[in-house]
Amino acid sequence: MGSEKKRNLIFLVSLWTVILVWRGYLLARYLTYYVDDDQALMWYGTALFAHGIFPQPAFFGQSYGTMFESLLIVPLYLCGWPLHIAQPVITAFMGIVAFLFGSVYCFKKEKYNSAFFCVLFLALTGWQWDVVTSMRCYFTGLPIAVIGCILLNDPEAGNAKVFCGSLLTVIGAVWSASALSLLGIGYTYFIWNYRKSINLWISFACGNIVGIILFVSRKVFFERHPDYIIFKMTSHISLKAFIQNMGLLPRRLAENFFGGWIGAILIPAVILFFIYQYYNKEMWKHLTITILSVFGSLFMLSSTQMNAYNENTINYCQLRMLLYMTFLGLLLMILLSCNENNKESHVGWKKIIIISGIMIVSVFVKGSFFERALEDPDSVLYGRGAVNYMDVRTLYDTGEKIIKAASKNEADILISSDFNLSQTYGFSALYYDTPYVFYLPTYDRRVWVYNDLLRQKKKKIMFYDFLKNGELKINIEDTGEKSVIEHLEKNHNIYRHIVEVNT
Repeated sequence: MGSEKKRNLIFLVSLWTVILVWRGYLLARYLTYYVDDDQALMWYGTALFAHGIFPQPAFFGQSYGTMFESLLIVPLYLCGWPLHIAQPVITAFMGIVAFLFGSVYCFKKEKYNSAFFCVLFLALTGWQWDVVTSMRCYFTGLPIAVIGCILLNDPEAGNAKVFCGSLLTVIGAVWSASALSLLGIGYTYFIWNYRKSINLWISFACGNIVGIILFVSRKVFFERHPDYIIFKMTSHISLKAFIQNMGLLPRRLAENFFGGWIGAILIPAVILFFIYQYYNKEMWKHLTITILSVFGSLFMLSSTQMNAYNENTINYCQLRMLLYMTFLGLLLMILLSCNENNKESHVGWKKIIIISGIMIVSVFVKGSFFERALEDPDSVLYGRGAVNYMDVRTLYDTGEKIIKAASKNEADILISSDFNLSQTYGFSALYYDTPYVFYLPTYDRRVWVYNDLLRQKKKKIMFYDFLKNGELKINIEDTGEKSVIEHLEKNHNIYRHIVEVNT
């Protein structure tokens, strides 16, 4: 390795070290202290997968999304990592893996400037973007699709890379609908750069066919098991939604950028600058792909699903719907730089100093904003909306008290009187190997648990609640010859609900 390349490698590793330290700081200061309802459900998914049980091919209770992160957590779980640490660590990894992959890819192509900018791109995101991409699976398909599109469009790609690239891109779009924007750009670029080898086109077709088969298989599963969908979200294209979301776009751009509201001006200005540069230099391919990316991004704003959010909470914010914009920007930069013939082998000290300065300033600034939010009890970090959360320490302490009470009273089915989701799913994961069943009568995404309780008779139900003084209040009931579900319906008028969100 030449001295120039070695220096560039050391610099790249240094940049990534800054990012990893920052992400570790977020984990230590916030992400490992709280667990929300869906995170707790992911914990439970990990416990299931670790025991070889795979109930449904989507996020539990839905026909869309994925539990892929729960699967990735399994090795850490089996090694004894606490779930409240392992889960955000894996999600944080998913949040940066596309940038890491792109950075390494560019470095191997000797596109050193692009390799550095992959890291810089991540550093320039706002603290809210960083927190959201370290919480849970809002975006799993996006990094998968980015990696797929990069492999697919590698100028030196053989049959294996093209197959894997197209397959990953389709899987990404299946897991995250917004990844369709990435698929559109990646496939357009592939078709534009037509390869003469018919074998590459066959590999491309085969990758798509396998991906489509997976998609159809999942669709068929839910057609055969419609009862596994208890959370239904319907959406459509709407001019009203587009106008409303365009009005909110400046606020979302501010959340995307480390400097806050300046991002609402700077991000569009940078995009317009590149469009002008490509036009002025008659770089028509670059210009066309960039314009398609911009209009494709804006078109996504017309989906009414973008309106499924609460403005004052971080774990159900609208930003989670717009993460595709940052991943699309990353993909665009890599495609446009790595398919050019020129190499970027020389990177002067001046550029290294500038990039280092921007990295330090961006992390310091967004770190300051993050600390300010931590100190503000009214910040989005503590807002409760459609998805609630609870303190991890409280969850553990509460669980120990409930298990002792259940053991003392020989209870079988444990139900929170206020139907707390985080408790129900969290305890189901933490005490998976115990004989107790934690159940949510009104809204439990785990259909297989409901079906089991339809059959189980002669069980003891323990309703539990905590008073303001911390004392545990319990009520024990025998189901007798009724099933657990029948007992809840006839004795308490408690029925399982299907949740429909029409956006």
